[in-house]
Amino acid sequence: MSITVFLLALAAHLGADFLLQSEALLRARSMGGIVPYLLHGGILALSLVVLLHIFGVWNAVVFAVVSATLHAGVDWTKDRLRRRLGPSAGPGLFLADQGLHLFCLFFLAGRLDFQPVTRLGTFYRSLWVPPAMETTFIKAAGLGPALTDKFLLVLVFYLAVIFGGSVFVRELLEAVRVTPQETDTEGVTRRKTGLYIGLLERSLVLTLILADAASAVGLVVAAKSVARFKELNEKGFAEYYLVGTLASITLAVAGGVVAKICLAYL
Repeated sequence: MSITVFLLALAAHLGADFLLQSEALLRARSMGGIVPYLLHGGILALSLVVLLHIFGVWNAVVFAVVSATLHAGVDWTKDRLRRRLGPSAGPGLFLADQGLHLFCLFFLAGRLDFQPVTRLGTFYRSLWVPPAMETTFIKAAGLGPALTDKFLLVLVFYLAVIFGGSVFVRELLEAVRVTPQETDTEGVTRRKTGLYIGLLERSLVLTLILADAASAVGLVVAAKSVARFKELNEKGFAEYYLVGTLASITLAVAGGVVAKICLAYL
């Protein structure tokens, strides 16, 4: 199996699931009907073709169609189970859903014979690295496919931890039902603020772990706590803050540790 193909497919999946899937599309999925799943599957298929066409357009199309079909089926099943079981099952269903998507991509990447199209590879490489630089730096340093795979691996972990982490934390907060006392307007503002703080928090913590600066993670938590100090007097917000922060930090730390282990084997 080509690890490059798997990582590219995984990047396409994470982008389609967490960056290109709008709130409107998620609401449409919650109302039932097949159209939202077809639209989401189409976005995933297009993302896969864009990232994998260097291995042959036909191979990319076959991979994209099969992957998008399986993806839509898994999503449909998860949404039906969530409506039946309620918010308390959200975190578990989210992890199971992502695990099945990961397995499907891994299985397909190992079954299809992907060989890069030389002309396309040469063309893209010339755009990315000038020929003179490739001769004097890339070859001299012994950098090649392994460098590309490591870059893709780090990209995948950043996408999963930063953006996938947002969905998981939201599912967890809904499952444990911790909600601060607030008006509707305050709630919307607070959730948006918390979303962006969480994105920055996880990106910073993940970077610190990858940079072997884990001791600085405590400073991130401390700075966040100081900024929210007065609001922590409210019991509802304190519970909301603790659950969200601990889940977010745990995801980022775990993601960084697993990423470092994977990087050591590439």
